[in-house]
Amino acid sequence: MNIKEKKNRRNGLVFRFKKTGVPRMKQKHKEWRHFRNLLRRVRQDTLRYREIIELQQELVLRFLPSGEVTFANQAFYEYFKLRPGELTGKLIDAYILHTDRLRSRHLLEELTPETPRVVIENRVLRGDGSIRWVRWTGLALYDEGGFAREFQLVGQDITERKWTEERLRAGERMQHAILEAIPDALFRLSRQGTIFSHKGEEGVLNQPEVPLVGRHVTDVLPPTVAIQLLRELENAFVTGRVSKFEYSVNTNGVDAYLEARIIMLTEDEALMIVRNFTERYQMEEQLNYLSWHDSLTKLYNRHFFEKEISRVAAMKNWSGGAIVCDVDGLKVVNDMLGHKYGDELLIAASQAIRQSVRDADVVARTGGDEFAVIMLNADVEALEQACRRIREAAFQYNESGEQNVPLRLSCGFAATEEGAQPVYDLLRQADAAMYQDKNANRLESMTFIVEKTVRMRGPR
Repeated sequence: MNIKEKKNRRNGLVFRFKKTGVPRMKQKHKEWRHFRNLLRRVRQDTLRYREIIELQQELVLRFLPSGEVTFANQAFYEYFKLRPGELTGKLIDAYILHTDRLRSRHLLEELTPETPRVVIENRVLRGDGSIRWVRWTGLALYDEGGFAREFQLVGQDITERKWTEERLRAGERMQHAILEAIPDALFRLSRQGTIFSHKGEEGVLNQPEVPLVGRHVTDVLPPTVAIQLLRELENAFVTGRVSKFEYSVNTNGVDAYLEARIIMLTEDEALMIVRNFTERYQMEEQLNYLSWHDSLTKLYNRHFFEKEISRVAAMKNWSGGAIVCDVDGLKVVNDMLGHKYGDELLIAASQAIRQSVRDADVVARTGGDEFAVIMLNADVEALEQACRRIREAAFQYNESGEQNVPLRLSCGFAATEEGAQPVYDLLRQADAAMYQDKNANRLESMTFIVEKTVRMRGPR
């Protein structure tokens, strides 16, 4: 039997060992020492990991699938305003806003060993009752069987970002509501003039049936308008200010008058607001027309005639003349037949005068029964012929119908060459000539007017 003796150094006892058992004990001792070193390193690594986690500014949390917290770092406790260790063993759901719990839990439950990571943004309830937004990066830890044994969340506060986003969304909603409420047409344009999007374009283009997105303004607007738009568009980008202009288009035979305002949005995008002011334009035109024209006869009124006289008076070396006409017997017609027939008489007189002179000549009703004409570049013969045509037009009117009110016109004229006489003097001379004509034919005119008026009054 192979036995090795070994003497104890202290008491002299002798021990006998089998040679075959010594190597096995040494091997076990070596394995135990290796395991103990591994365990020590694991504990050291765990402590080092915890120290690192505690020093991190991010919020670190670990919890079981049931929601029971197993670990939270110091930053987590400070952020949630809790005492260290207070959270261990409690459910994390208590610190997630109730409206966000189900969604957060659902995102964690969808994790798999193949996709163990997720990003969650939710609102949390802190110990002081305040609510904050946190962005979590979640990691699921699985066992060998593929079952989640623990979850780890690393979070950062994103409250300021969320508030900023909400303010931006609120601003966008308000902007959208304002733009939707605006009745005007809206266009988003590139700096080069390409249409990105549009709203309410009816009546502001000359091709309303054409798709607009992606088209250039030169494709959907008259050339002169498109050139002006591109010029104002560039001006808006250069100055950074609102650039505006007015234009008109004809759609389906209807003229539309529009005002475009362009404002830069980004370095390569602008907003154009187009307002249809056709009704306003027509009203202004009507008011302008009424301010310069007589409402009954549609000729120019005295106000316009005086401005025209002032304009002619300021001209140098002008030639031409003036005609003054007066309706005979207007008072008789008004008294015997009524003002309705007096108005008919004035309208007939205005038409007789207007058709007897040139289109460029200024014809005005300057008083109740008085009319005047300014004729530029006309000599004495032209003025005399015009007066003759006026009398002939009155005669033709009287002959055209028995029921026509009696029309007789007294006319006078005066002419000058190269500004030899002021226009005011010409008007006075023409007025004097008109009264001479009236006096010369007074008896004949009054006889005709009274007889015709009496006949008209009888049947009516």
